[in-house]
Amino acid sequence: MKEKGAPSAQETRRSDYKGMSSEAPTSMLNCIIDLDKRCSMYIYNKNMGTPMGMPRAVLKTLENSGDGRLWIPGTIALWLALALPPLSKPRWVVFNLFIGLLFDLTVIGFLKFLIRRPRPVYNHGMHLVVSMDHWSFPSGHASRAFFVASFLCLCFLENTLWVETLGVRVFILVATWSIVTSASRVLLGRHFVLDVVAGAGLGVVEGIVVYNLLSFPEEVSERLYLWFVGNACRQQWHQPYLPLPDFCKALNSSTGM
Repeated sequence: MKEKGAPSAQETRRSDYKGMSSEAPTSMLNCIIDLDKRCSMYIYNKNMGTPMGMPRAVLKTLENSGDGRLWIPGTIALWLALALPPLSKPRWVVFNLFIGLLFDLTVIGFLKFLIRRPRPVYNHGMHLVVSMDHWSFPSGHASRAFFVASFLCLCFLENTLWVETLGVRVFILVATWSIVTSASRVLLGRHFVLDVVAGAGLGVVEGIVVYNLLSFPEEVSERLYLWFVGNACRQQWHQPYLPLPDFCKALNSSTGM
């Protein structure tokens, strides 16, 4: 005889099924994370524990080559250095590359804050710039490297002269750099494999999004360049600073726009 208040066999089976369905995704995720940790540690130990492994100095150089502290001020300096009028197209590329780097920094920072995956326990000698650097997923170096590579390749394909002049060498160069820089994150013990894979995929998506949706027209890049350089010259001549709206009005009146 069924005890009063006790669940029926059908209700018990239903509750067991619900428990299994809710635990299954978590269990699978834990298995993937555990496998990721094991593979990452195996790769790290293999590289560091054998004479044939890639030297740490080389890995550190690759790490520095993908550092945002190098790329963000570097793109600004390069944008200003391209001073000749025929270089307006390269200036546009560098300007939007800078915009994309800021976009990448925002996306990666948000995801790291949201997911908060700790870095590998064997990660040593890493200088943390901001608090988000404590977190591992996704890899900012990998996303940055693959964003730069994909964005530059898309810009390169748009210009027939660049393709005819440089050919496939540019693709090989940026692809090789992005791959080895991303791989160095695992070999140095900075990230797990899945961090790098996710970062690389995200970087490619960012490159496509920035190129097709977030790129500013060449005119914007040129006006900002002229305004910045013009104010630098005005300071040298001890003339007052010219705000950007006033500069645009003066430029429109002089060009008849």
